[in-house]
Amino acid sequence: CLITGVEEVVTKKENAIYPNPTQGSFTIELAEESEISIFNMLGQSVMHLEKASGSQQIHLENVPKGMYLVQIQSSSQIEVKKLIVE
Repeated sequence: CLITGVEEVVTKKENAIYPNPTQGSFTIELAEESEISIFNMLGQSVMHLEKASGSQQIHLENVPKGMYLVQIQSSSQIEVKKLIVE
């Protein structure tokens, strides 16, 4: 067996949302500064944060129960996660 090189593995920190499902209050852990948009299933915006970073506490107690889409847009990517409000 001949070793010709070593591949460097970089583990990228990921964005996380918890708890999910939620009663309306939840936390978003961000890998980098991002813009957060939350939409209902009709595509209507229910919340928007311009420059969010680190750990963000979000309160959605005023929205109807159901599924929402959380769009996390950073300089390098756009990620969409599902969020369930019970």
